[in-house]
Amino acid sequence: MIGGRLGAVKLHHGDAGQLGERDDLRQRLVAEDADREHAALPGVRDERRRVDRGNGAHAARREDETDRIRTRADGGVDRLPIAQTAHLHPHVSRLVGPRYADRMASVGFVRDLIRPDTGHGAHRVTYVELFFDLVFVFAITQLSHILLHQQTGLDLLHTVMLAAAVWWVWVFTTWAANWLNPETGWVRGLLIVLMLLGMLLSSAIPEAFGDKAALFAFSLVLMQLTRSVFTFLAFARDHPEHAVNFIRITVWHVLPGVFWIAGALAPEQARLWLWLVALLIDYLGPRIRFWTPGLGPSPLSTWNVSGEHMAERVSLFLIIVLGESIIVTGTAFAEHPLDGEHVLAFLAAFAGTVLLWLLYFNHGERGGSEFISNAPERGMIAQTAYTYIPLLMILGVVLAAVADGLILEHPSGAAGLWLAWLACAASAVYLLGNLLFRRAVGGRWLYGNLAGIVVLVGLAVAGPLLSALALSWLVNVVLFGVVVAEEVVWRREAGRAA
Repeated sequence: MIGGRLGAVKLHHGDAGQLGERDDLRQRLVAEDADREHAALPGVRDERRRVDRGNGAHAARREDETDRIRTRADGGVDRLPIAQTAHLHPHVSRLVGPRYADRMASVGFVRDLIRPDTGHGAHRVTYVELFFDLVFVFAITQLSHILLHQQTGLDLLHTVMLAAAVWWVWVFTTWAANWLNPETGWVRGLLIVLMLLGMLLSSAIPEAFGDKAALFAFSLVLMQLTRSVFTFLAFARDHPEHAVNFIRITVWHVLPGVFWIAGALAPEQARLWLWLVALLIDYLGPRIRFWTPGLGPSPLSTWNVSGEHMAERVSLFLIIVLGESIIVTGTAFAEHPLDGEHVLAFLAAFAGTVLLWLLYFNHGERGGSEFISNAPERGMIAQTAYTYIPLLMILGVVLAAVADGLILEHPSGAAGLWLAWLACAASAVYLLGNLLFRRAVGGRWLYGNLAGIVVLVGLAVAGPLLSALALSWLVNVVLFGVVVAEEVVWRREAGRAA
């Protein structure tokens, strides 16, 4: 074996410097072969079979070729590293060397649970993912009912905080499902367990700041930790660099988890502040790439996702939220007499939902999907455009649904200060989210959205002087103007491109 490897070293006569280097190389090769034959550790060979997931594509499996000496045309020697992942972040190199990688492999799942990187399965949204989403239909309905029953500033803050927590659970599961293969039994089992915990979490939402705080907090923390530990085990055997990333993520779930549980057990006066700290930590983690002492931040190579899958999943969640708006409108309409003012209020609510759908899905959704799918570095785009920004649009739809429900109760009555600001702020927040999303996926600034936000603020000031029904239709007029403006600009740009 040694002689064959040494024979791969080509000598060039008359080059004393290169000869000395090759003598040193011979000595190193002899020493390495002796060590390998003496140790005969299977873990070393297993490590050579690690798959470098890299930029979203499996690299060719490295086995015997990692021992091979490649001879370059100039006579120099280039040797592939043994039992190393060259692109790893320096802070974790010590964790994924042969010894540490073997330790992680020993606790990882034996079966491959990672999505394929090529073919239809790499991007497909599976039925079990859609089944998992059904829990969040219930969660969004629970959120809207908080404000339908009580309209105070504190209840509004509670709704926003709980919506942020629910969204964070869902979007982290979406990231994990982007890497895990939902067609395997183990991953399906994970999603079903998370569904059960999600049902418990959702059932506690109306009393989350009251008697069911513990149920909400423990369900939330358990969902986050269960998913992260499972994903670590799925990556540990063949993708140690990704496994280390989920060590970081788990740490960043434990830290806010302490505040979630402490808040649930604390008096109600302290609960709000402890949960605000928990949310701040939760939302800070991805922005600093889950920086962890001793490990540093996550390398961007571990953030690569299927852009097509991520874009479709977020779009489907937004459809769920819009669907909840329709449920609120239909339920409220069914509870009132069939007269002219209630019919007009119902039509206004329905038209508003359609306009919100058009603002995102008419051009934005397709453009965002194409942008992230073709981007060389998709991780940070997915973080900004599909992790943080959609929360604004979700809040906008939820608040708009609440406003529609309240308007249907008394269409001809005065809007009042609370309802005027709620209805206008809901659409303004949605427009802001749509504006930031388009910019995050490489689009231009949407000046029509900016103008719409300004007009809605002005309408909120004058809104208390209007009837609830008139306010609802005026908000729709503003949204319709924004939709038309976007369509005009899009067609103009399409004409120039043609």
